[in-house]
Amino acid sequence: MSDVFISYARTNYPQARAMAKGLADAGYDVWIDDDLPAHRAFSTVIEENLRAAKAVLVLWSKDACASRWVPAEADIAYGEDKLVQISIDGSMPPLPFNRIHCERAPDWNGELNSPAWQKILASIADLARPGASQLRKPEEVSGKEPVAHMGTRAWDIAAPEEKGLPRELPASVTTKPSIAVLPFQQVGDTSDAWFPDAVADEITVALARFGRFFVLSSISALRPENRDRPPEEVAAELGARYVLSGKIQRSDQRVRFIAHLDDVIEARRVWSDRFDEDLDDIFELQDRIARTVAKSIGVSINDAEAYRARHQPSRDIRDIYYQANLLIQRIDPKSIATVLALAKRALEIEPENSWAAAMAALANGFQFLLGWTSDREASRERTIHYCEIALKDSDADERVFGLCGPALNCVGHKIELAHQLTDKAIDINPCDAGTLFWGSWMDVTAGNSERGIERARTSLAVNPKSGIGHLIAIPHAIGLIQLGRYEEAADMLTKVVEVSPQGDALAALVIALVKLDRIDEAKAIHARLNTAGRAIGGLALMQKPEHKQMVEECLAVAGGG
Repeated sequence: MSDVFISYARTNYPQARAMAKGLADAGYDVWIDDDLPAHRAFSTVIEENLRAAKAVLVLWSKDACASRWVPAEADIAYGEDKLVQISIDGSMPPLPFNRIHCERAPDWNGELNSPAWQKILASIADLARPGASQLRKPEEVSGKEPVAHMGTRAWDIAAPEEKGLPRELPASVTTKPSIAVLPFQQVGDTSDAWFPDAVADEITVALARFGRFFVLSSISALRPENRDRPPEEVAAELGARYVLSGKIQRSDQRVRFIAHLDDVIEARRVWSDRFDEDLDDIFELQDRIARTVAKSIGVSINDAEAYRARHQPSRDIRDIYYQANLLIQRIDPKSIATVLALAKRALEIEPENSWAAAMAALANGFQFLLGWTSDREASRERTIHYCEIALKDSDADERVFGLCGPALNCVGHKIELAHQLTDKAIDINPCDAGTLFWGSWMDVTAGNSERGIERARTSLAVNPKSGIGHLIAIPHAIGLIQLGRYEEAADMLTKVVEVSPQGDALAALVIALVKLDRIDEAKAIHARLNTAGRAIGGLALMQKPEHKQMVEECLAVAGGG
């Protein structure tokens, strides 16, 4: 059995052969179709090796997307949770493969120390390492640690293991009962593979609103590898006492849940129940499960009932709602553009839907702040317009507040209101990792360094497997800089830019290095910032004069100005 199967278009054979050699040098047994025997039907041999491989590396290109074979091979790998993708000419994968991470390496020339290749190695190691006794770890080959892991299932945003980033739980959350909602096993109709995880994500949100729980983020709990693992093993890894797990069956417009709540410390089942409902009632069903679970572990929820009225999406936009909520957690140009398109589609169906308007506002706000638009002023105006639509809704909930707050902050409009909205969202749901992350950024840009650091730490504690853990560390490090803790900030940011060398992290690292009088290093990082487009993200939003001055002066020193 091969460790890795390589799928590619014939015109991309030189790149495929170079990758096969790189994988073989790393200790993997690689199958590529020049190994076809002459006496057997090639389609049979290909499928046998494709299904036997532990990982499938697909090389996407314009020709690969148009091929009959490459998408078919990718589909088998996708269904078996072993797909790794790389674009070698900038072409993005076709549906449904564009819903999971694809490493982009349009200029890859066979260099095995390149960041793109290291990410591919890390992802393959995650899939193919078990059973490969002769395998050398990628870091033993390259001399450096893998910098990222890629997901293998739609909406999975698996995290790099960012060594040295903060992992400890803040004291404010350690006394709460901890609970993780694990992936539901799907039986019957599996045409919508994302559906069980999306429902579990909604149940996670419902539980978190009770306030007295410490609820592990769905991004950590719903990783594909947790689907078949014993609950107690997952709970031990995540630091949860209680786990909610079970099965879900969807048939036409009916859905059945069989759910179990286990106390893994005392090794006892606390509660079990079955729910059979019309799919139209899915949101009430999710809330009912959350309420029942809360009561079964002795948590009073009377104070939380005031927040239970929610402006739920209708059946017409339900799938859009699920997909956009999961995609917004990826902060890259393509994902944000997709979120904006989804939100606009929802608004075409329901023009006054507050959630869709808030989601469109945040997507436009990101495009404005990060320079991902050709008309920044138009993006700013759209951000404000969509926030006005969202906040007209008297039933707007914490998700609307948690989206509108950072959206307004991104474009520098009504900053006081932006903070009030974000604070309100966190008060209602103190375990929402995304809102805590945005709140951390807003705090440090306002000069509230200590609370910004605390919110960043709590966001990462709630979601220890976060795919944006390296991004959460950026406002944390900026808060440290504001407090004069330059060495800590520089160490943290050095690790961040190894994972994701984006403008705000590079600029913050320049500031920390200048403050440490490490000018040569600061100049080298500043050169990388220029290459990255010079966008400094949230650092451009500093409100205190002394912080604005620090940013301008340190960047000028490193830039030779």
